[in-house]
Amino acid sequence: MDITKAFTVLQQLEGGDKVTNITGDLGGLTKYGISQASHPGLDIANLTADQAQAIYQTQYWHTAGCDQLKPDLQYIHFDTAVNMGVGMAIKLLQKASGVAEDGVLGPNTINASNTISAEAYLLTRLMHYNAIIANDANQYKFCRGWTNRIATLFGMSRNGELI
Repeated sequence: MDITKAFTVLQQLEGGDKVTNITGDLGGLTKYGISQASHPGLDIANLTADQAQAIYQTQYWHTAGCDQLKPDLQYIHFDTAVNMGVGMAIKLLQKASGVAEDGVLGPNTINASNTISAEAYLLTRLMHYNAIIANDANQYKFCRGWTNRIATLFGMSRNGELI
């Protein structure tokens, strides 16, 4: 997978060019999945698809090391980085892979990740969502969306759509 395909898949999940501002969502104003909270100097309302893809490529795809992972983990890792931040994505990959969770994508993490399935990574991510809700009941309102996203990614993974 490359960033162009990853961006296309992501937009199926993020709502594309619709501008949203969901009450309780800490991201605030959002378009193409790019939030005002994460990019305070950016004009979100007028963000173009090309600008959004460039942000995803530099701040998520490359920074998270997606292209260093085996093909069936690349998109899921990218999506996790977008949804939770690069550091948390790496820690969840490490947790799923059974290595120390230091947030650094090094050779040990990459090698260990070669032994896990996409489903194992998604299950680890689902457990993290459950922990978020357990620590802050106000986040429960996002449970259905998070669970639906995991289910969608699971299905796409099983059908080979994420490679």
